[in-house]
Amino acid sequence: MKLLPIVSLLAALGGGIALGVTLAPLPPAAAAQSAPAADPLALLEPLVGREWAADMPGGKFTDTQRFDWMYGRKFVRNPHQVRDAAGKVVYEGETIYGYDAAAKQLRWWYFNATGGFLVGTVVEQPDGTLLFEGENHAAPGQTAKVRSSSRIEEEEWISTTWFWRDGEWKVEREMTFTAKE
Repeated sequence: MKLLPIVSLLAALGGGIALGVTLAPLPPAAAAQSAPAADPLALLEPLVGREWAADMPGGKFTDTQRFDWMYGRKFVRNPHQVRDAAGKVVYEGETIYGYDAAAKQLRWWYFNATGGFLVGTVVEQPDGTLLFEGENHAAPGQTAKVRSSSRIEEEEWISTTWFWRDGEWKVEREMTFTAKE
């Protein structure tokens, strides 16, 4: 089965921010970068044009995400909504992915309903996963730094989230997204 790397940002309730990550061991942040592809955004292509959904831990909320090309494939737009069991939107945000030619890096910008935003970078790992880290520019009390790495298999996207707490990266959650019909 061929594995395809992807990226996604997930939002935590209560204003905290989280990123998605694979179940593979997390490589060090200083891991070597691979050379950028002719189209660095092609890494997201398996997600584009589709809607994905996952139950959040505890089963009380669902995170739904969609990926679409913007401006002739120069960016990828990724809005998402977290809904309660009754279907009411209780949190939402949007990520924009783009290639920074000057820095030669894939970057992301995430904006959320709390008024906060994160800015980060994406680095493809040797095994095809994408490691991304970001810093939160929101009100005090929200998670200051986030890290993740993700990939999809066929019709499913496995994601794990880490927060920087007490001087180390701690797993926040794991989720499995599936393509909605």
